[in-house]
Amino acid sequence: MQAEFYVELGEGADRLEIPWASPEDPANRYHDLKAEPEKLDRIEEARAQAPLRDFLAGVNAPASAFATAKCDTWTTSEFTDGERADFPEARAKAAGYIDLVFARPDFNFHRLHYEQLARRLRELLRRDSTRARAELCLRHCYFYERQAWGFYLTVFLYGYGADAAEAAREWATGLRAVVRALAQISEALAAALAQAEAGGGRRA
Repeated sequence: MQAEFYVELGEGADRLEIPWASPEDPANRYHDLKAEPEKLDRIEEARAQAPLRDFLAGVNAPASAFATAKCDTWTTSEFTDGERADFPEARAKAAGYIDLVFARPDFNFHRLHYEQLARRLRELLRRDSTRARAELCLRHCYFYERQAWGFYLTVFLYGYGADAAEAAREWATGLRAVVRALAQISEALAAALAQAEAGGGRRA
């Protein structure tokens, strides 16, 4: 899988607010799936896309170090010049994005944590052979609970195929690869935090 990381923190860049709600449709709003996993069925995109539903369930699982904030999916036959060069036989593209934050609130206010996450996620995804592309974008997020600006990571994922069905399969496979990578990162982070706490206890 191709994977790239970039930063959009300047003036005019997209930003997120947590919680958020659509002014056009009050039902289209933020759900804290970490705290209330039963609300997964309220997310229209998850009801329509079983692979996305599985992704959201996995990333918001109790053992995960992460939580999701927003998502969307779409299909298209439009390709950039780079995509045409990298996937010359593809005629269809399945696409989507998921906004990620750390489940541990204080981590969301440190850019370094997100940069380390993005680089490690990029490294793991590049080992995967799926005909897909991941774009990891670091952006600003306003957390109303803390009344402060922090960060979040948008994971754009694109699957490519000769037709829409094949592109959707590659996209679904790519989602599973992202879940596995995030689970691996979560496990390593939990171990590092446990070691740090144990070390602090010995010094005391």
